[in-house]
Amino acid sequence: MPLALVRLRDLAPTHAGLFLTSTALLWFAGAWASDRWLAPARRIGLGATSVSLALCSALLIPVPGVPVSVLAIGWAFGGLGMGLAMPALSVLLLEHSAVGEEGRNSASMQTSDAVADALVLAVCSGLFGWLLATGPTMSFVVVFLVALMIASLALPASQKVTSPSAA
Repeated sequence: MPLALVRLRDLAPTHAGLFLTSTALLWFAGAWASDRWLAPARRIGLGATSVSLALCSALLIPVPGVPVSVLAIGWAFGGLGMGLAMPALSVLLLEHSAVGEEGRNSASMQTSDAVADALVLAVCSGLFGWLLATGPTMSFVVVFLVALMIASLALPASQKVTSPSAA
């Protein structure tokens, strides 16, 4: 996101970096507040929706008429969504784990997160580099579209998440 803002919107790196700061603050706020107000299954759906909205806002970076403040607010929703969903996934994993299997399941989740992150990063980096010859706009748009497609897969999946007491 910051690189797209610097390259496509001519923002100073410091100003583009503030997008990450706002996202981190909303990530914290989502994680802190969600446990107090929403059930874990609900937080996952809301988190997936928020991340998808953030990625939709990222697709608006190349559109000249869209104010940077709109992009900042949209991107901050990604942090909020991550703050809502990530802790909820851990809680549900532990709730669904059999007694004595919590550590193994938690380690498996962390491993799958790391592998998925590395795989998506590698694929998107290669795609970005390959498309860079067509210009930076296409490279950024395609990578944000890939991220949006992945986030969109979480939306229907999040509807099937249940707490053990509800299952």
